[in-house]
Amino acid sequence: MTRRWSKVLFALALCVLAGCVPVSNELDADAEVVVDFNDPSQRALYDAQDRLLVDTLIAYLQHERPELRYLAARGFASVQSDRAVAPLTQLLLDPIDEVRAMAAYALGQQDDADAQEPLLLAFDARDTLGAYAKTNSAILEAVGKIGDSTALKSLATISTYRATDTLLALGQARGIYRFALRNLTIPEGTQTMIDRATDRSWPREVRLMAAHYLQRADVDLTGFGESLLKNYRRELDPQLRMALARALGKAKEPGIAEALASSLRREKNAIARVEIVRGLGQQPFEIVRPALLGALRDENPLVRETAADQLREHATAQDAGLLWRTARDSMDGIASAKLYAAALRHMPISLQEYRRYINYELRRGYGEVEDPYIRAAILRALAEAPWNYRFLVQEALGDASTVERTAASEALNAIARQPGLPRYFGTSFPTVKRELGDYAEQVMDAGDAGQMALVAEMLAIPELNFQTEFETLDFIRIAKSKLQLPRETETAYALEDALAALDRRYEARKPTPGYNHEINWDIYRSLQPGLVVELETSRGRITIDLLEEVAPGTVVNFVQSVRNGFYNGKRFHRIVPAFVTQGGGPRGDGYGSLDYTIRSELAPAYYDDAGYVGMASAGRHTEGVQFFFTHQPTPHLDGRYTIFGRVAEGMDAVLALRPGDDMRVRLR
Repeated sequence: MTRRWSKVLFALALCVLAGCVPVSNELDADAEVVVDFNDPSQRALYDAQDRLLVDTLIAYLQHERPELRYLAARGFASVQSDRAVAPLTQLLLDPIDEVRAMAAYALGQQDDADAQEPLLLAFDARDTLGAYAKTNSAILEAVGKIGDSTALKSLATISTYRATDTLLALGQARGIYRFALRNLTIPEGTQTMIDRATDRSWPREVRLMAAHYLQRADVDLTGFGESLLKNYRRELDPQLRMALARALGKAKEPGIAEALASSLRREKNAIARVEIVRGLGQQPFEIVRPALLGALRDENPLVRETAADQLREHATAQDAGLLWRTARDSMDGIASAKLYAAALRHMPISLQEYRRYINYELRRGYGEVEDPYIRAAILRALAEAPWNYRFLVQEALGDASTVERTAASEALNAIARQPGLPRYFGTSFPTVKRELGDYAEQVMDAGDAGQMALVAEMLAIPELNFQTEFETLDFIRIAKSKLQLPRETETAYALEDALAALDRRYEARKPTPGYNHEINWDIYRSLQPGLVVELETSRGRITIDLLEEVAPGTVVNFVQSVRNGFYNGKRFHRIVPAFVTQGGGPRGDGYGSLDYTIRSELAPAYYDDAGYVGMASAGRHTEGVQFFFTHQPTPHLDGRYTIFGRVAEGMDAVLALRPGDDMRVRLR
């Protein structure tokens, strides 16, 4: 064992078992942290954050005013620099709990393993009065983001916390969950989360985090089924039921599948039914088949589409005919397209006549329907038959709408990723590969940002060795040189990956977009208390409360876009059941932005409920105008996607939105 890791183990034992007493300094421990961006000093600091001025932020960490030390630490949660670890470590000794806690949170955001030891040394296990409860909680979560397996073992086996120790228990649960997001799990951590999720004496937020660990972590829950099922059956909170339903799917024990199927018939909450269907998809198919087929008749389209997705993944050849008939009878265009895809996937190769007729009906439906988003779903369904690649190339390069051309390119990507594609085409595969290469060159030459990003992803598939098709990669380099940055940053990143995949000597370069859009503080000062945003949609009105102190730059950008009328007529293009509804982009297909980017603002705000409004991005500091609504708690987004608002009224309308629905937005 190295000396460094011996020190870490010693620090962990000292802090968790004996306690570390942080050293105070001469700053006023009774001073308050008040965030108010009407204060010129706070605005100046935030501008430094917006410009990614690391040296300036470091200097503010030592400022005599606690709110400036606090905001400087919060700034590093977004800026993320390897130079931040040492000065943030010093701030762990600040006399004010809120400042220390922010420093701990920011250290967890740095993705730097060297932050583990100072975090552990700063943990005050003897703080029985809770003077530094926020700090201790933040440290436990931060260790989960950057810690090693030894730290996980110690975190997971803490047994001294009681249900009344809300912040400590929540920090522990968040920490174990963050480890799981990094694919670090141990049985002791899973057992702790089982205990928290199934013991109703723990605070709701602790139980919810534990349930989401059980839902998302790559762990086998066989053996815990009885305990989980008992708690699931008596749970009244729909958000906890959602997470527990998914978790139950991982428990391969007798009776679990039947219990989930039974609960599906009784569940009133549509998003909970979506999660039950997903849980059923993890159980033996022969048992859950009737329930999944029954879910195709659910009154809610999100449930129907999820059931179709599960059948696409898990049905068998004997189900193909029934799926085909059900697809024909469906009045839901998107669910119908998914069912056709399922039928096409599972219809035996030996029944080529049936496969061709399913394909014919899909192609006919594509020609008959007018809604571009349903047409896009049909194009994606056609990817189940690789022989459709020429038709998809035709649509991708043709005169269809942007939404359809993007979907055709997505379908071609799906075909290219199918296992055994060379074997499927046999001796014709070299011709297919050459034609796909020609298609890639034509897309690059045409310059559509969305399609170029998708083609780049296809070219980077290692199994297909696309580098053999091109004498030179200049067509990619030329396309990259013509991109409009920062508007098309996402495409630039994809082209970099393609170049690196096709030329092993090339190293992908993905620089953060430069400073190109200042925060308009005049707009911030014009915001009236109680200002809300109203979205008018065909599904109803949605009212959003803005979180201007959490994400002032994003709020200002959003308000400015609303005042300019930018969002009027924009569409919601992406709906993932029980996850998010996303829209607001200029193209309506999820690609492209405006001629500027704004910074990520990753303050310690949490996606711990339905209805949060966050910014979509292609990576840190690439946000622009696309936003999303969450359908339920989504803690895996915490610290990664800016939160700038919350639905105050109209959550039913959010959950009713369909791809292609447009919006009209105003301030009230």
